[in-house]
Amino acid sequence: MTNQNSLVKSKTALIVDDSRTAYMVLARMLKNYNINAQYASSCDQAIEFLQRQKVDVIFLDQAMPGKDGIETIKELKADPELQSIPIMMFTARSGDDYLREVKALGAIGVLPKELTAEEVESALVKIKLWDVGSDNQIQVDVDRRQPSADEKLRVWLESFLENEFSPKLSNKVQKATDDLRRDTIHYGKRMLDELAKNDKQQAVLEQVKGQTDYLKQLFQNSFRQYRLTSGIFIIALLLLGMGLIWSLLSGQKLQQQNIQIQGELTQLKNQSAITQQLLQEYQFSLEQQLNDKQLQVQENSNDHSMRLLQDHNVIADVIGIDPSGRWISARTTQDYRLLVDENGQISNEPLELFYMDNDCLSTPYVQALPGLILRINSQLLGYTELSSQTNRFVPLSKQVKNECQSYQGDAINVRVLLPNNSAITGVEDMSYHLQ
Repeated sequence: MTNQNSLVKSKTALIVDDSRTAYMVLARMLKNYNINAQYASSCDQAIEFLQRQKVDVIFLDQAMPGKDGIETIKELKADPELQSIPIMMFTARSGDDYLREVKALGAIGVLPKELTAEEVESALVKIKLWDVGSDNQIQVDVDRRQPSADEKLRVWLESFLENEFSPKLSNKVQKATDDLRRDTIHYGKRMLDELAKNDKQQAVLEQVKGQTDYLKQLFQNSFRQYRLTSGIFIIALLLLGMGLIWSLLSGQKLQQQNIQIQGELTQLKNQSAITQQLLQEYQFSLEQQLNDKQLQVQENSNDHSMRLLQDHNVIADVIGIDPSGRWISARTTQDYRLLVDENGQISNEPLELFYMDNDCLSTPYVQALPGLILRINSQLLGYTELSSQTNRFVPLSKQVKNECQSYQGDAINVRVLLPNNSAITGVEDMSYHLQ
């Protein structure tokens, strides 16, 4: 699976839908095909997003606040920079007439909101984002691609409210309003006609009063019908909300258990990190002891009868000679140690310097024992103080052979490396000889 994923280039899809649940279900299914999903809740948000980022396909809902799916297709296809992006309608709307209408405007087809893995894969094949016959495609388990029962329920409820319940309620309210308007106009005309025909003001007033009472009763009846319909709608919404809340509470309980398990894993991980740090500090201590012993190889026991001289002045006592004879270790009168090669020069072995900035310009640190004299470069010596303490941190950069590099690694134990001060170390950067 890992090798195949690395061969398939990731695609990007924009899902335009005012339902966050529908977006999350489709986004999860697209992830199985190495397609990353982005979200927009309206046409205006989608246009703004597409001006900043390119996508490979747009999944577009029909019923949205503001501009609906049909208007959004027209606006996208009218833009020269966006008209080439394939559009797949993602809606609960169905029927041959609707399919012909969106295809005529430039859409590829319609993907129903009652999703199945087969329908998603068929849509991706139409858009040419998936080739079932290619060897380089990702192998996806069929069961894992299917939406869960909970996801199907949420999408169905939102689609039902959006495409079935809300339109019917709106039509009933609109019909009652139209009836009331029509009756008001009709009886108003009748009253005007009666006023024109009847010369007796009292009779006209009585008729007007009667018509007014009728209109008042008609309005009250219409308002009661509207309140009854609204009450039924509110009760239905409450029932649906209770169902969703129960579903969410069940999911939150599982999520809390998952968080608790993750916390325990994190605690174990932290304990493991502390143990590893203690082991590294112990290893560094052992390496220091080993280096200290290596510096004293073949140490003379005759009161340091061999000495390093500079202009007939004793600079240091020889405390050991490397088995290969290349290096001589010595201790200065100030108790600092150094390595001198066979030419009488202080060691010029490559030295790694570590820094707490990105440009190798701050105070240098070195992995070394206290009280050592080291060569920083061909013209400069450095030393670690006798009483210097170990610092443990993760450097930002390191310098090797005068080349500054970014540091990649874990925390290390280091000491500050100071520029050589002959008054402190008793050593200058010169050639020495043995006596």
